[in-house]
Amino acid sequence: MRINIIPRSEFVRVRQAPQGYFAGQASGDELKKLTLIADMCRLNTLSAVKRAGSGHLGSSFSAMDIVVWLYYREMNTVEFGFKHPDRDIYFSSKGHDVPGLYSVFFSLGVISEELFLKLRRLGGLHGHPDVSNPGIEANSGSLGMGISKGRGMAWSKNYWRLGGRVFVMTGDGEFQEGQNYEALRGAAHLGQDRLIVIMDHNKVQSDKLVKDVGDLGNLEEKFLSFGWQVERCDGNDFRALKTVFKKINLISGKPTIIITDTVKGRGVSFMEHPRVLREKGLYKWHAGAPDDASYAAASKELLEKINIQLEVANEGQTNLIHIINHQIKSYMTKARYIYDALLNDSDYGPISEKARPMIEKGYTEVTEGVNFVQDFLVASNIEKGTFAYDIQPLDFKKKT
Repeated sequence: MRINIIPRSEFVRVRQAPQGYFAGQASGDELKKLTLIADMCRLNTLSAVKRAGSGHLGSSFSAMDIVVWLYYREMNTVEFGFKHPDRDIYFSSKGHDVPGLYSVFFSLGVISEELFLKLRRLGGLHGHPDVSNPGIEANSGSLGMGISKGRGMAWSKNYWRLGGRVFVMTGDGEFQEGQNYEALRGAAHLGQDRLIVIMDHNKVQSDKLVKDVGDLGNLEEKFLSFGWQVERCDGNDFRALKTVFKKINLISGKPTIIITDTVKGRGVSFMEHPRVLREKGLYKWHAGAPDDASYAAASKELLEKINIQLEVANEGQTNLIHIINHQIKSYMTKARYIYDALLNDSDYGPISEKARPMIEKGYTEVTEGVNFVQDFLVASNIEKGTFAYDIQPLDFKKKT
């Protein structure tokens, strides 16, 4: 059957879309971009797992918005490079959500399309994180060890006076492992404020609710008792993520844990855990590849969501084109007025010293306007013919 993969070029196009392309205020524009990118990554994750014949969709989907936020907005890793000693570090302790991480890596050009499509293939990407694959900072998947590893990385950065923070994603079910609590105590004792743990609290452990397997009690009180800074937010809401990360960046002297309430299988309605548990009793999308019918339905749903977001973006683009058309007309009218004034002035003799600064100012404004439009055209890949006014170099010469 047909497997849908969104090429990296489309991610680049979304990332480079000019301000206003998605309509709304600046912060809203940014968050709409990230929402679109996350859904595009979900589709690619779905396709990679389908092609591989196995993998973990539910947890990849619940954590996707968090991972996109980290790599696209929060961390310096892509900018600095994965070998830079001052980079921010991210890894997932639960590990099996790595197909989602791979899709983010593919969207950013960290891994090639060829490698991305070799998930769980010989010579390809491992089904659980392995440092032999590009971008992977730690082997993981054996639950309960991630915070201890993160502690060591944060300690090393501090000891060697290096920059960067350490972000560790955990599941919620893995907090039934005792090693976590040893790591919580040790990190608080050392005041490791560059260690940030993010719990993907989707409340489902494999195919059952965590509370039915081993209830964790009041998580906020538990973590506070260990001396950690504790925050909580909706992990599938970029606005909430933006707010909480802005807050924790001001914390010093102690490590931070963010409890992110998420939905397992987020993004595909029939994979989201509240519906699945209500209808089936057990969560069936923790592991394994979807059958052909389920893949087709999930792919169709994600594609429709992506296209709806792009339609809204196109409406914003149309509005922006209208604004720029008006701006071009204004600049061209002003240029023609100044140009005619200059010619008329030259009919009667030299340009006066009083008039010259005004003419120079007008010329500067016209130049800036033309440059603005040309930059927009390059950024949005829109042909000049889209606009009502063709842009030609302005030639300010005296009449001879």
